[in-house]
Amino acid sequence: MLELILAGLVTTLVVYLLAKGYKPQPVLLLGGVLLLTLTAVFDLGIILPAEKTTHLKYFDIFKIFSDILSLRLAGLGLTLMAIAGFARYMEHVGASKALFSTFEKPLKSVRSPYMLLVISFLVTQILVIFIPSHAGLGMLLMVTMYPILIRAGVSPLSALAVIGCCQFIDHGRALVTSSWQLKRLIWIQRHTL
Repeated sequence: MLELILAGLVTTLVVYLLAKGYKPQPVLLLGGVLLLTLTAVFDLGIILPAEKTTHLKYFDIFKIFSDILSLRLAGLGLTLMAIAGFARYMEHVGASKALFSTFEKPLKSVRSPYMLLVISFLVTQILVIFIPSHAGLGMLLMVTMYPILIRAGVSPLSALAVIGCCQFIDHGRALVTSSWQLKRLIWIQRHTL
């Protein structure tokens, strides 16, 4: 019961700070550190598994953050920064305009921006099969499809909506949620027969 009360208080504090207009990154970091510290102070559970622990529960809090930050910064963070830099460079040298000029004639035949959004969504669904990474596909589409849609007369929010929802439909067994659902269905089948 104490866990629920403390989690509720920390959640209330985080919501209050976000509502007051504080930046979300430090507020969420503060909430995470506060929850881990309260877990260590009140001995509410294990912070790290036995093979990863520092054997000092207060140092485990910093170990968790150092592991998460080094993994995220080295992996996804640098990839996103490189792709965003590439997109900015392509805009600077005029490659986005050249890409649009390549697709300009076929896009002129599509008169409605809504129809263009439907076609874009179908193209993204084909790309999802080959690029299952959410971040990778999103950044690829932001570099290629977004400038084309904007120059074709689609509103920026509509273009972002198509790019943002391209991963909402699972395709095939390679995706994590599809694999989880398949395992769950097999478990249900074994236990109901």
